[in-house]
Amino acid sequence: MKINIQAIHFIANPYLINLIHKKINSLLKFYFPIQYVEVYLKLDNSSSKSDKLVEVKVVIPNKNIVITKHSNKFKSAIILAITSLKRQLLKQKSKLSSK
Repeated sequence: MKINIQAIHFIANPYLINLIHKKINSLLKFYFPIQYVEVYLKLDNSSSKSDKLVEVKVVIPNKNIVITKHSNKFKSAIILAITSLKRQLLKQKSKLSSK
C-alpha cells in the first residue's frame, strides 16, 4: 500500500505525518486490499474556527472513497476522517462478503 501525504501551503510537522501513517496502517485490519491512499492537509482561508481541512482518498479495487473533514486542529480532523473511513471500509467489506 502506498501512502502519499501532501501539505498544501505549509510544511507538515513530523508528528502529524507519523500519526497519519499509524492511523492509515490501522485501516488494514478492516479492509486488506487497499491499493493507494492520498492525504491532503489544507489551511482554509475562512474566518471560522474550523480552518484545518483534511481530505483522505482511499483507492480500493473498483472504488474510490473520499472523506473530507474540518476541525480546529489537524489531529482531530485526521481522527474524524479515519473513523469515517473505517465505517466506509466495513460497509464495503460487508457488501463484498454478502455477494
